[in-house]
Amino acid sequence: MVLTNRLERFLKKELVERTSKATDGFYKLSFNDLSISFFKGELKISGVSFTPDPATFHLWESKDSLPDIYINAKVGTIGFRGVNLTWRWNFKRLHFQSFEIKSPEIHLFSPFYANHTAAEIKHSKSKTLYEIISPYINVLSVRTLNLENASIFYTVQNSSTPIIYALNNVSFHGYGFWLDSLSSTNGKLLYCDNFDFKTNRPQTLLTNNDFLLQTDSIALDTQDSIIYIKDIRILPQEKLWNERKQKPDNFLLANIHDIEAKGVFFKRKHALNYLEAHSFNISNPDIEAFNLVNEKSGSNKDSTDIAKTDSIVQALSLYDIISPVLHSVSIHQVSVNDAHLNYSQSKHQFKDIYQVDNFSFRGNEFLIDSLSFEKYDLGYFRSFSFNASGINGMMPAHNYHFQIENMMLNTETKHFQINKVKLNPISTNTHKDYISGQIDSVGLNGLFYKKGTNLSILNMGKLTIVRPQLTFKWYQKKKILPPQSSKAQFNIKNIYKQLGSFTNQVVLDKIKITEGRFEYINIVNDSTKTDEIISPFDLELTGVYIDNIKQKYNLKDIYFQTKDIKIPLDNGFYFLNIGTLKLKQSQLILDSLHLVSPYPKMEFAYKQPQHKDWFDVKIGNISLTDIDIPHYFTHNQLKIGNLKIKDVLLQNFKNKKIYVEPHIVPMVYSFIQKAPVLFTIGNADIKNFSVIYEELEKKGTLPGKIYFTDMNGHFAGLTNIISSNNQYIRLDANGKLMGQGYFAATWKLPVDSLNDRFLLHAQMDSLNLTALNEIITPLVSAEIKSGWTNGFSFNMDASSKGGEIELQFPYRNLKVSLQKEKNGEIHSNAFLSGLANLLLRDNNPSHPEKADSKLRYINMYIERDPYHSTFNYLWQLLRPAVAASVGVSKTEQDVAKGISSFFGKVKRFFEGEKKKFEEHEEKREHK
Repeated sequence: MVLTNRLERFLKKELVERTSKATDGFYKLSFNDLSISFFKGELKISGVSFTPDPATFHLWESKDSLPDIYINAKVGTIGFRGVNLTWRWNFKRLHFQSFEIKSPEIHLFSPFYANHTAAEIKHSKSKTLYEIISPYINVLSVRTLNLENASIFYTVQNSSTPIIYALNNVSFHGYGFWLDSLSSTNGKLLYCDNFDFKTNRPQTLLTNNDFLLQTDSIALDTQDSIIYIKDIRILPQEKLWNERKQKPDNFLLANIHDIEAKGVFFKRKHALNYLEAHSFNISNPDIEAFNLVNEKSGSNKDSTDIAKTDSIVQALSLYDIISPVLHSVSIHQVSVNDAHLNYSQSKHQFKDIYQVDNFSFRGNEFLIDSLSFEKYDLGYFRSFSFNASGINGMMPAHNYHFQIENMMLNTETKHFQINKVKLNPISTNTHKDYISGQIDSVGLNGLFYKKGTNLSILNMGKLTIVRPQLTFKWYQKKKILPPQSSKAQFNIKNIYKQLGSFTNQVVLDKIKITEGRFEYINIVNDSTKTDEIISPFDLELTGVYIDNIKQKYNLKDIYFQTKDIKIPLDNGFYFLNIGTLKLKQSQLILDSLHLVSPYPKMEFAYKQPQHKDWFDVKIGNISLTDIDIPHYFTHNQLKIGNLKIKDVLLQNFKNKKIYVEPHIVPMVYSFIQKAPVLFTIGNADIKNFSVIYEELEKKGTLPGKIYFTDMNGHFAGLTNIISSNNQYIRLDANGKLMGQGYFAATWKLPVDSLNDRFLLHAQMDSLNLTALNEIITPLVSAEIKSGWTNGFSFNMDASSKGGEIELQFPYRNLKVSLQKEKNGEIHSNAFLSGLANLLLRDNNPSHPEKADSKLRYINMYIERDPYHSTFNYLWQLLRPAVAASVGVSKTEQDVAKGISSFFGKVKRFFEGEKKKFEEHEEKREHK
């Protein structure tokens, strides 16, 4: 008894002193009682307190040198049974049959230094458990280690609310505890062969600024290799947010039925803890995610508003979360079964809600360590797959409701699939644009993602889209719409930006769309409706390459085929109908094109807001071959070998009864020069081209008509790419005027916009001039009674400002008849007709019967009226020369502009203006 009391007194004193010495005075050990039983081999300590010494703690804290982790612990009782001490001169081993700790409350802390970087903080080196006991013993072993009714808390301190890991009232049992010089670096986790712990009481495992992680029960057994957690809950810290008037932008609410890990194995290596498991399964999770960014940004800010605060957990990786306990977690397979997902996003006064009725996930070779996210191309997994069904999205902020029947991805088989996609507006009673439609399926094979240190590449084999049926509806408030291309603002830089957020390069072998249908509907001022329909169509792209760093893209080839296309133009005042369109192997073929207006030509100008001319164009066939598609995507230049256009009928009607505000009209070749795409076409041919031009005078009843038929043309050097000085596009054309006069022409158009010069040469074999009455009689109330020409020709050397014309107009027996209207009927004015025929020269040369009679050649300079088209400009050049050739000089024509006289009548016969003369005639007849 005396020996026992002496030993107890010794241990009470020595344990306190040795603890302080072993921890450099940082920790203070105290206890209420210590008792020893030699006969039973027992040692019992009660009321234990193991806490940092206050004075030492404050000193180390002031020097920013606290340990990485420090402890504050209180224990009800500590009991040792079956004590066996082996004592040799160079070896000491202490063994216990059992080591029991009852009602411990242990707090572990990881300190935070707000004003110092990690490099500046010098933590005191924490001693291992073996370093503490090594001065006294070489080996410590325990057969059974029991921890009953334990509460353990681990606090990671930070600038805001600390992150707290906790276990309350748990029981722990360790088997085969062994501590020696190697145990701290290489050995068992917790120095035990096996261990288990369990609790059937609700737990709050993690607390931070954003959420609470709670469970109902936990069981871990390394001998059975199992971890089981039941009824897991992630609850937002709403009470804390309201108290602080702070709320994160994003937060979660989750309920999980259970989590089970099998094949669990813990190990310790190089003083680090590792967890391995064969499987990790999450069953029946119900997860809701909330995004409040736009809701908060749209609110009025005052003292009662919930302010924006950053989420602590958002900045933490999975490794940051587990690293205080485990250095690495490796799981052969991770699975999520029968999950229900819900995501809410606030957008001002609206809330968009996205739901997934059933979601399942399988991940292979899951790994968390300090390098795993960079090591794997797919984050923490070597491969994974998921299957989602019943996907719904209600987006009132954008007036959309979408549904997806099924979506699946398998990175092992490199396959992605979406089935039955539907998109519809929530309300069609709206004046906002919307899209509606459905897609049967979207499939992607050969999916592979490679994440490198400096370069990431997304490789895809074949993307297949089956039966996309989409309708695009636009509402317009203005009568005049912007150009057609503005309807869908496509900007390739937006694609670079979106793709560049997760990959540097995209390589796609093939994109295939089958049985597609697109319909575009324009509604102007709630009444005018125009439809554009492309249906059905097939599209195939091969060799797609996108470089998001260099912002370049490439395409090897394209195949596109459709029929019965209907495209609205000019706000629905025209429709372009295409019978068939086929683009295949660098060849584009279009058949049966028709530009048609829904309004008759006599009504068109009244209905068109700008009172434009009426057009109608029919084209039998357009063929483009040898299209260099890769060159376009690599050099932004379109190279076409050959262009052929066949069977064209162009009809144009001008209604002068309607006043049109004048505006400057650019030259026709400027549209080629300023085309949005640089292009070059090796050869371009037009065959069987016909043009019918009709014009109705202000007081006319029938339009005058001039037409060209059977025209053929060939373009050489058709391009807007400047390669040399004085570069021209050459057009060689021929055909018939008024179905009779065969003509040939060569027109040279400048390629460079700085070269403001074009050249035109034309000649006609022969023409009966009476054929021109179809255009002359309705416009100027005159008629050519006889006359014919043979060898008509001219040369024009002109610019956009004005030009010089040389004309040769040989003709015979020119006789005219001037007409007047009386009592609603047209009659010949014999007196004026006679005077006109006296004035006009009936032949050129004047005396063709004489060999020395010379042909009258005309050479003059004409300034352009810029308020008319290029083809009207050609008439401005030609008309004065023709008038001079038949006997009315340019000087006489200029004088006649201000005199309503007989000479004005003759001039207007050629220029299509008769208003002043008719007014003069009416006044004279009235007198």
